[in-house]
Amino acid sequence: MIGIVVPTLGTRVAALTKCIQSLQSNNLSRVCIVAPAHVSDEIAIRYPGVQIVADPRRGLAAAINEGIQTFPREVRYVNWLGDDDQLVDGGLAQLYQALENDPSRVLAYGMCEYVNSKGTRLFLNRSAKWSEVLMRFGPQLVSQPAMLFRRENFDAVGGLDESLSYAFDLDLLLKLHQIGNFVRVPTIAARYSWHEEALTVASRRNSVIEASKVRTGYVPQKLKFPARIWEFVMRRMIFSAGRMLSAFAERKSQS
Repeated sequence: MIGIVVPTLGTRVAALTKCIQSLQSNNLSRVCIVAPAHVSDEIAIRYPGVQIVADPRRGLAAAINEGIQTFPREVRYVNWLGDDDQLVDGGLAQLYQALENDPSRVLAYGMCEYVNSKGTRLFLNRSAKWSEVLMRFGPQLVSQPAMLFRRENFDAVGGLDESLSYAFDLDLLLKLHQIGNFVRVPTIAARYSWHEEALTVASRRNSVIEASKVRTGYVPQKLKFPARIWEFVMRRMIFSAGRMLSAFAERKSQS
């Protein structure tokens, strides 16, 4: 069984509806919406049959952890999705099959479309196989919405680090990579909504700094000093690349 957690503030009703519809069209076993208590009843009425959990109010990572822990034990594969993101029909099934085919695989990932608020494709993150190596010392290009991982491995590494605000997905990937294999599936599995209100886009500088600290934490002790020098350069490059992507997305949305 597969379970997907959707953390939300309940303020983007139209986007959340499309997100839930995309989950339902993929025949998911379980969907859990984690929302503030004051909107939980309204969401429950709007989406009957979907599990609603109160937000623990300790940050986004804590909300996702809470949602995953509420799934029954028969839910063996999990991930989370932003309330304005969507799954692509058929993609999740291919990720699931890739994990079922090989017990040594802890995570499967596919490609992810980045779209604007109108649903127009801005670009495609192909998440090439070398992205697994790159994330250790550069940008994280394994797209989180297009992933699926084994719940037992998620639990084994302690879930998401709730002390992190932005780079908890990178931290999870690095932890999972230490205990098993990843597999890339050549399919478009998700759509990510790219807009200036998105958490990691609006807070890009803080996100880049936090991701750098996460990467440095996994560097062997003898390489810590050169890693700090490398990360200083890498932070500037990633931040600049992000600004260029935002400018490109804005131009394409206006065209």
